[in-house]
Amino acid sequence: MAFVILSSLFLVAATFAAPGQPQRRDCTESWPSYPDTNTLNTIYAICVQRNVTDKVLLATFETAWVESRVWPLDCGDQDSVGVFQQRPSQGWGTVEQCMDPVYATNKYLDDCIWNDIIYPNITAGQLAQSVQRSEFPTRYDENESMGRQLIVQARANAAAMSSSSSSISSTTSSSTSTSSSTSSTTTTTTTTSTSTTTSTSSSTATSTTTSHSATPTTTKPASTTSTTRSTTTTTTTKSSSTPVSNVKVPSPLTSGTITKGCDTYTKGTTCSALQKKYSVTLAQLRFWNSKINSSCSNMSKSTYYCVKSKTVAPPSTVASGTIKTGCTTYTLVKSGISCSTLTSKYKISLTTLRKWNTAINSKCSNLQANKSYCVAAV
Repeated sequence: MAFVILSSLFLVAATFAAPGQPQRRDCTESWPSYPDTNTLNTIYAICVQRNVTDKVLLATFETAWVESRVWPLDCGDQDSVGVFQQRPSQGWGTVEQCMDPVYATNKYLDDCIWNDIIYPNITAGQLAQSVQRSEFPTRYDENESMGRQLIVQARANAAAMSSSSSSISSTTSSSTSTSSSTSSTTTTTTTTSTSTTTSTSSSTATSTTTSHSATPTTTKPASTTSTTRSTTTTTTTKSSSTPVSNVKVPSPLTSGTITKGCDTYTKGTTCSALQKKYSVTLAQLRFWNSKINSSCSNMSKSTYYCVKSKTVAPPSTVASGTIKTGCTTYTLVKSGISCSTLTSKYKISLTTLRKWNTAINSKCSNLQANKSYCVAAV
């Protein structure tokens, strides 16, 4: 049955996306021959956030390469635009949405993830075709090697950014700890020389100072500085296959900035600078830091903001009773999908699923088609 359905998809004309040719018919310039780094990093980060399978990851990068060479193109066949060459006229979203790599990637993954469940034995290229419905169905599998190269490159970029954040965190923490230790020693010496009866007070003062110095000023994913000796430890707690962030919350924290699920905090500069450095969108920054206005003209340089988090903004299709904060993966439920499919796919219990989606009844008989539910959270 899966083969018959899939074969039908392969024969459908290019309804949703352009086939991916060396020169776009409606583009004024030659098609890029190399990927856009920011778009590449964004796609990879979203795939990691949504805990996709290796096959979905490969299908996603095969598609991005075939359709646009991993660029958010403003042109394409008919009305196709963006990194996945999605067509607004066919229900993919507005032109602006399809041009946004974050929206476009999530929209692509909504179909790709489910098709991976329905057709578990097909190739990554066939999975890509099941979403794109191209008139050239074999091109995705033909670009498997390039898809894997892009994944290697994206992982290297992510590791480099993580290493850079770690270096900054270690340096800042070391400086803070040294200063705090000096202050603590001075307090103890002064108190002791004043009176032997105040030794308990001296100990308390020292302990308080040490505890204060344990708060890092810059953090990285899944890492936290826990002592005045600047010892960095990595703690990973699995909760529904999603790492939980254990970073310390710095001070002063900007009002409205999340304290749960944030992997990296930094002091404000400009939104454009933070977007470029951390490969995030303005929409993501505003979701993690609710006080940032729509034009990002009110960012303070003296307080801290969250710039990296696995939590994502709820989609417009989010179901009633589904959590709006702390969720790392929302999935769009299609007709015929059951709770057992969700719990098996995302390796969670029904109790956990209902905790994140409170409108689901005890028998899980009221899932709504075309509504998004949270399936992973911090």
